[in-house]
Parts: sequence; structure tokens; C-alpha cells
Amino acid sequence: MTSNHVRTAATWFAALFTTSLFVTAATSFAQGPLHQML
Repeated sequence: MTSNHVRTAATWFAALFTTSLFVTAATSFAQGPLHQML
């Protein structure tokens, strides 16, 4: 396993983590403040 593979895997994990974090935040926001505004 080369350093390039490690870097690619780390980038994928970071992207997945950021996406899941964004989805969780968007979901909680839609159920909270956004739902009260509408």
C-alpha cells in the first residue's frame, strides 16, 4: 500500500465524514428552526 493509496483513502473518508455531517446538520435544521419558520 503506497502513500498515494493512503492519501486517496483519507480523502474519501474525509469526504464521506463531511457529507454525513452536513446531512445530519441539514436534517436537524429542517426539523428544528426551519420547521418553525414555515
